[in-house]
Amino acid sequence: METLQSDSRTRMDSRSRILEAARDEFLRKGYRAASLRDIAQTAGVTTGSFYWHFKNKADLFEALTGPHVQAVMALYDQAELQFEQLTPPQQRHKMGEIGAACAEQMLHYMYQHLSAFKILFRAAAGTRYETFVHDLTQKEIVSTNRYLAQLQQEGQPVSELDPWFPHLVVSGMFTAMFEMIIHGLPEDRALACLRQLTAFYTAGWRNIMGL
Repeated sequence: METLQSDSRTRMDSRSRILEAARDEFLRKGYRAASLRDIAQTAGVTTGSFYWHFKNKADLFEALTGPHVQAVMALYDQAELQFEQLTPPQQRHKMGEIGAACAEQMLHYMYQHLSAFKILFRAAAGTRYETFVHDLTQKEIVSTNRYLAQLQQEGQPVSELDPWFPHLVVSGMFTAMFEMIIHGLPEDRALACLRQLTAFYTAGWRNIMGL
């Protein structure tokens, strides 16, 4: 029994060392140039031990980042559902409030898992998550366009927009938000900047939406 527990602890320790070595390797070299041999060597494990834990480099990257991508997407989806469940007058009143709260939750989560998101934003080219920022942007664009159409149906004097405009605004917001992670702003400064950003974008959208 003690031998089985010891073996289990050893495997978990090896896995932790591999993940730690992989974080450094991906951040230094990016996904494509990262070497599994170098990761195993840095972690102090054999290649056989590596493949006990992970099928390949993609599986390793998934272990480091996948759960965090899903968590951020879930935060967004929860906020979107919360907004959709409101009555139209409540939506007009709480539009900026719900969006700002969601952005703050996402930012806080990212700072709690900073290394994972630095890898996502700087080293994901060649992985299934290289379009993470684009995918999140697209979700918000779809939601924004749907709400603009709803306002028009309700008779709101919505400004006529070029089809590209929502993309420019939404991508600008997310890019600004994620740049704070990439450039290593302390969380308190990032939060202060985010609140200014959301106030800025909310005021602009309210003007365009005639709210």
